[in-house]
Order: sequence, then C-alpha cells, then structure tokens
Amino acid sequence: MFDRIETFRRQLEARVRNTIRYAERGAQGLVGRAGDLVRRLDALLREGGHEEATVEWTIEPLRSPWPEHHQAPARQLRRPVEARELAGPPSDPLYELRKRIRLECIARIAPRPEDVKRFLERQVPPFATKEARFMEIGTVDDFLAFDCARHYALTGDVPAQIAADFDAQPSLDTAPHDSEWLRCTNFVVRRSGTPAKGRAIHAWRI
Repeated sequence: MFDRIETFRRQLEARVRNTIRYAERGAQGLVGRAGDLVRRLDALLREGGHEEATVEWTIEPLRSPWPEHHQAPARQLRRPVEARELAGPPSDPLYELRKRIRLECIARIAPRPEDVKRFLERQVPPFATKEARFMEIGTVDDFLAFDCARHYALTGDVPAQIAADFDAQPSLDTAPHDSEWLRCTNFVVRRSGTPAKGRAIHAWRI
C-alpha cells in the first residue's frame, strides 16, 4: 500500500512539473511576457533619447494562497519502527458506574453461602430445629437467602460451609410456607453445635 502511495506521489509531482514547464513556454506565461518586455526595452534603446524611458509592467507577487502550515512537509529519512506499549482505553465514569451496579446486582440476586448462613443463624436458635413455614422474611435479602435455603433442602446440595452447622431437609407432609413473599413447600432446618459439658441438649421445633 505504501509503495503504491509513493509511486502515485512521484507521478503527480512529475505531472505538475511538466504542466508548469509547458505553461511557461506559452505567450501568456512569465517567459513570454518577459520576452516581450526585453524586446520593447531594446527598441527604446535603439531609438536613443529615451535613456530614462519607462515601460508599463505589472509585477505579480509570488505568494501562495495557502498558509505555510498547510504545505506538504519536506521528505525526511524514514524512522525505524519502535515498539511501544499500547495506551489503555479511555475511562468512562458512566460505564464504570454501570459496571459496578451490575456486579452488585448479580452478587445480590445470587447470595453467597455465607449470606445464607447468616440468615439461618438469625432464624434458627442454637441446637434447635425450625420449619420454613415459621421463618420470617422481612427484606429482599432475606427472601433471596430463604429461596437459596429452600433450594438446598429440596436438592440436598448444601455447600460445605453451611452443612457444617445446618442440616436442611424437605417436609412435604406439613403445611407449606405461605407469606407475602412467596408460597412454597415446607422444609426443616436443623442447627447443630457443640453442647455445653454436662448439659442435655434436645432438638426442639418452633
């Protein structure tokens, strides 16, 4: 591509030079007008008596109609290609804000095991068992954590972080959980722990 551009540039410069050279050979060019001036001056000198004679002539200023910074720069030596680090993409505050809000939304609608564990710790007392139909849901985060716990109970796929302290089992033969948030199959969550020495611990249902 660069070779083709260089070839076109050379051809264009050659055509411009030829155009100017042939234009100056005509009677309307600078050469033709200068020749006419010389002949007129020679005629005055031959006649004599006109040592101070003047000839009407217009001097055209050789000025370019374009400013200097619009002229093509002179050719220079080709600089070698240098390896440089690519500049990073421009920072867009709105894009960064939307990205942060999106990540926060994804993290909220998919509670982590520690979030579900904290919810169950508030709902189920130590060494006790509690049914889902008696659990209270007060916020959106509580609802999302409750729904995850229900999924753990129905599928039996309880994360190890939760299984160490809680055991969730479905309870299909009991009344379902029915609240303003949702209506779903009941399940039972049992909380385990290390009992105090010499104290009998009994599982109780709320």
